[in-house]
Parts: sequence; structure tokens; C-alpha cells
Amino acid sequence: VNIRQINHLALDRSKCWDEFLQNKVYVTCVGSFTQQKNHSVLLDIFKHLLAKQPNIALILVGDGPERSEILEKCFELNLNVSELADLDKAPMADVLLSGLVDNPYPIISRAKFLILTSLWEGQPIVILEAMALGVPFLTTNSSPFFLQHFYGSSTKFAATQLERDGVLAPACGFIFSLSTDGNDFTSKDTWTTNAEKILSDQHFHDSLSSASREAATAFDLPVVEKQWHTLFKNLN
Repeated sequence: VNIRQINHLALDRSKCWDEFLQNKVYVTCVGSFTQQKNHSVLLDIFKHLLAKQPNIALILVGDGPERSEILEKCFELNLNVSELADLDKAPMADVLLSGLVDNPYPIISRAKFLILTSLWEGQPIVILEAMALGVPFLTTNSSPFFLQHFYGSSTKFAATQLERDGVLAPACGFIFSLSTDGNDFTSKDTWTTNAEKILSDQHFHDSLSSASREAATAFDLPVVEKQWHTLFKNLN
């Protein structure tokens, strides 16, 4: 990731919803509206969180073939939905849809946390982008990246702990268990309890934010370019 560019783009204030976001407490999910991203479980978790944090909103950044299913799920859960750009309805909405945006960083940067309930991921770039902006994350263990990066040589121990407790707490956020068949998720109570820690404790939020920025530097473009250069140099 290009940390300098991401933080520069996050300063863009050209969208019609910019002033609204400045005064809104929200969390966000960035991803295509597809089965992989598993928005149904995300909305179940958010509904549970909303019961305890009634002033919070969820901004869904993206679009895709499961848009209608997401809207139906919101209706089923009695969640008010609005397009983010509809500034008349947006203030009353629980779930806000931004659609596809060419620059999601202003939305991500002001979120309390990024939440992903994906069934699987490769390299979770949006997590790295959020970390670069100092935004904590809550995510399923949908990629080998999470345990390998945050726990290194202790990956096997961390995996055992995750299976036992259902959640891990690296310095940047929370990782929740996901079964091998993708159907067994950590309980909504566990997600909500840890989400509330971030929302209600500013000191804790700030510590996660600082750790996220620091951890993201390992993936900064100049750092990675230097590593590749060194690798190829050693091969010659």
C-alpha cells in the first residue's frame, strides 16, 4: 500500500456527504456485494450492536449482484436504509449505501472501525488501507495473512487460542473465528462486546489506531520495493 497517497486521498472533501460524515458516528465495510463478503452475517452483527449503541450507523461501500439481498436483509432486521448521497434521508438511516466510489478513503478514515465478515480473502488490502489510516478492524479469520502477520512464529498457538476463545486481539483490532466450511461464526455477543470496547473507550480506540498505523508501515510501498530490490540483488 502507498501510505502517503492513501492519507493524502483521505483529505478529499469534495463529496456532497462530507459535512454529514464529520458529525456522524459510524463504522464501515468496504467490499463488493457478493457472497464472499457475507453481508448477511455483517448485518446480523450490526443489528445486535445497534441495540446497545443506538446512535451508530453502518456505511457499506461497494455494490454488486447481492444488493437486493442486502436490502431485503435490512428490511427483515428493521434497519432503516438510505443512499449516503441522499442527505434528506441519510441522517435517519441505520445503514448507508455509498455505491461504488473512486476514493473510499475519506469514508474509511473517519470510521470508528472497519468490519469484515468475509468467508475468504487473499491479501486483505482494505484492512491494510484502514491500518494505514489508523482505523482499527474487526474481521473474520478469512485469510492466512491475519495469523501469519500478527502472530508470526506463534501462529499455531494463536490458531488454537482462536478456536478455543473465538476471538484474538492483536494490537490493531480483533480477529474472530470462522470454521473451515464458513458456516460457524463467533457469536454476535462476542463481536458486539469487542466492538463496544472500541466505541466506548477513546483511549483504547486511540491505542488501536496508533498500533494500526505503525503495523501498516511494514507494507508501505517504498519498504516493499526495497525488500524486493534486496531479494533480486541477492539472487544475482
